[in-house]
Amino acid sequence: MNLAGQFLFSLTLTNLITIAHAAHFNYMYTSCDGGDNFTTITSEYEKNLNTTLSVLPTTDTGAGYFTHYTGQGENTINATAMCRGDIGGSLCQSCIHQSIIKAGLICPKSKGAAVYYDECLLSYFNLQYPSKFQVVLVNPDVTTKYPEIFKADVRVLMMELMKAAAAGGWLRKYATGTIAGPNSTTIYAFVQCRPTLSAEWCIECLENAVDVYYLYGHLAPFTEGRLFQPTCNFMYNTKQFFDQITLVVSSPPHGETQRDAELVGTWTGHGTFAAWSCWQNQTLTNIIDPLMKVGPGALNHVSRTIQIGLLCIQTDDTQRPTMDQVLLMLDNASHDPNLPVPVVPPQNSITTPLQSSMEEVLPMLETS
Repeated sequence: MNLAGQFLFSLTLTNLITIAHAAHFNYMYTSCDGGDNFTTITSEYEKNLNTTLSVLPTTDTGAGYFTHYTGQGENTINATAMCRGDIGGSLCQSCIHQSIIKAGLICPKSKGAAVYYDECLLSYFNLQYPSKFQVVLVNPDVTTKYPEIFKADVRVLMMELMKAAAAGGWLRKYATGTIAGPNSTTIYAFVQCRPTLSAEWCIECLENAVDVYYLYGHLAPFTEGRLFQPTCNFMYNTKQFFDQITLVVSSPPHGETQRDAELVGTWTGHGTFAAWSCWQNQTLTNIIDPLMKVGPGALNHVSRTIQIGLLCIQTDDTQRPTMDQVLLMLDNASHDPNLPVPVVPPQNSITTPLQSSMEEVLPMLETS
């Protein structure tokens, strides 16, 4: 960076720090464009970047959306910033300033960057934002015992919120809502699009974002997750993290077969040898949720479900039932009470899938 550029960026940074120092925001993640940087691009690009970031905070549309561009062709800088729909006024302005400071500190020579706070996001790039600006965050410390049911509830909630957000006007496309989740939980979520997107593009952007999020099968158990990208983003949690609720969505029906299949998945993925020992010794009460013991025949029902799960992990694959057979076993307990007897599984035959997959996921960050 030349001396003039250093002075301009330093002056801008000093002014922004003065404005933003009083507010504290929940910093999440920064992605720097790893391509061209200030050692290979022209000084004109550098000048345009400084100009764009200086002007950007003054371009608020009135609802927390900012956009500005400078230059032409390879020297073009496109910058956008957006506050979460329930963050406005001076707090929104301060968050945008804080994001520009963070970009300068973490990506000082990058041609593009995306900075994500819980309260706002900032991105700048040349002609098209890089795919690496799309970031998935999860909190691995909070999980559910019923991942498939939880996932289905999240999707239903997201679909309703997408329609509500897309129906917003040109100032704001944002919606919040809740849905009853499994095991007496409440799921809270918000979705947001750039207000400049059409209703159709807003829904398509969010649908693609949810699909990308759930491409990672191991994300399903986590009860707190978020996907960031410059065009649209969403977040869900079992704790309320916003003030105003737009929608209360009805949970889809979950039949007993689906919940039983969830139990099968739980016992075949975690604590398999312990589950087999308790099943064989008829001591399942030591390891199951007390709520599962309630009701006539409840314990026998749980025992049968675990037995089916143990059959699914037999060492001899010819002894494992197909999925159709599993569903038939779950549905026909009263008509066909007798099941094959599983043999003991090796104690080291099952590993937790998160051990090999967590490297692909970025945990929620609490640092600022």
